Amino acid sequence: MMDFPLSNWRTITATSSMPLYAVLSNVSDAQAVKNYYITDGSQTPYGLYTGTPYEHWFSVMPMLVRLDEHSPFLDWINNTEYKDWGWLARSHLPFETICAHLRSLTQAIMPGGEAVFFRYWDGEYLSIMLDHFTDSWQDVLPAFAFYWINHQSHVVHVPLEQAVQTSPWWQVPESLIQKLLTNKENLLLNNILQTLQESYPNIYWTYRHDVLEKKVKRLLQHNNKNKSDVWNLILQQLQS
Repeated sequence: MMDFPLSNWRTITATSSMPLYAVLSNVSDAQAVKNYYITDGSQTPYGLYTGTPYEHWFSVMPMLVRLDEHSPFLDWINNTEYKDWGWLARSHLPFETICAHLRSLTQAIMPGGEAVFFRYWDGEYLSIMLDHFTDSWQDVLPAFAFYWINHQSHVVHVPLEQAVQTSPWWQVPESLIQKLLTNKENLLLNNILQTLQESYPNIYWTYRHDVLEKKVKRLLQHNNKNKSDVWNLILQQLQS
């Protein structure tokens, strides 16, 4: 998928007359909240656990902030290397209603019935979900029509209004769990191949790319160890 320039996305979606918002992670090394205050700071980000049993979890609470169309924070967003900082979106709903819909997703129900915290603020995960659900995502989060996540554009045809649910209500489908696991495995595979090419060219260029990919994938599938153990095993097997 080709990158969608932020400036183009902002110009095109601004014709909707919907305000621009940023959802900010408070658990990413990107330190999006801190960088918002450094670059802009004209608004006070709203803590999305407010009104829940977790409203005092300030250090990990995701935030929502409305942005001016030319906020200097947008330059930071466009240039950051982190993919889990948060995301941009536009909404037709009042600020309080947006917060209520996001608050309803504080926790989600796993296929086994366990309620877990839902990382909706993590753009890396949310983009996978948007690709998975497409327009049916409106049933989960009817607040936003346009998203810009890690240089990708997403559009969801949302209703004018929809009743706000009470967390936890959303049941995560098994198909989404499998897709997230597959994406995680593919990301790990690509990272290993890139590291081999950059740091171990003597190993990387010994094999055809498709052969090397199959070897690494097979080693990952048959070894449920920690990352360092798996990496050492891969090096050992490929050097033997």
